[in-house]
Amino acid sequence: MCEARIASLFTHLQTYSDADFDASWVNLTPSELDSLAAILIRDLTANLNGNAIALYRWRPTSR
Repeated sequence: MCEARIASLFTHLQTYSDADFDASWVNLTPSELDSLAAILIRDLTANLNGNAIALYRWRPTSR
């Protein structure tokens, strides 16, 4: 399951677009994609707090 979630993160990063960023502008290499995913996971881990976990725990899921 974890590998599927990581693969989903990679796909989302490769296709992400909003007002500030469009992945198609940069055409991330596999190495850059790995680094970006690692940075996002590191930042999420470093910024975990009980409130965020509690909100996640009680949020309905679409898994």
